[in-house]
Amino acid sequence: MQSSPLQLEDYYLKKLEFSLVDDLAEKPVKNENYEPVKFSVRYDSKSLQKDKRRWRCELTVLYKNKKGDKAPYNFHVTLVGFFSVFEKWPDERIDDLAKVNCPAVLYSAVREILVTVTGRNVFPTMVLPSVTFISEALEKKPAKRSSTAKSEKTSEPEKSTPKRKGGAIKKSS
Repeated sequence: MQSSPLQLEDYYLKKLEFSLVDDLAEKPVKNENYEPVKFSVRYDSKSLQKDKRRWRCELTVLYKNKKGDKAPYNFHVTLVGFFSVFEKWPDERIDDLAKVNCPAVLYSAVREILVTVTGRNVFPTMVLPSVTFISEALEKKPAKRSSTAKSEKTSEPEKSTPKRKGGAIKKSS
């Protein structure tokens, strides 16, 4: 095992909003099944002006329950992370490394925040599915490099595995 050429220096919770859809007028049904949700992911990765080997990434994951949705939560989480790239990493590969991996690292942190917050509830724990940021980074690759990546995507719950509660919400045991 070796260290990644991209290192997380630090990250900060910029915004955390969480609410139940249920008004809790009655005791909730603990074993109720919920459908995977289509949540939104936005991010912006930029190299810092003074140093192309230092990056800032802001990632937002949000879900707002719409009429007819069967999910117990609304949430909005934004993290800001600061990253550095090893000196020996080739200059021409820095953008690709950072644009793919900076949001991926922060997304994992958002997943853990949501597991913690939703796990302290009568409703099932929410576990965000694994995603990749590779296609967005490649789509953003201009003929001339700009050292920035912005994206907004909506998740698509996995329809091929309806018994799996991991589209987004899992029952806690």
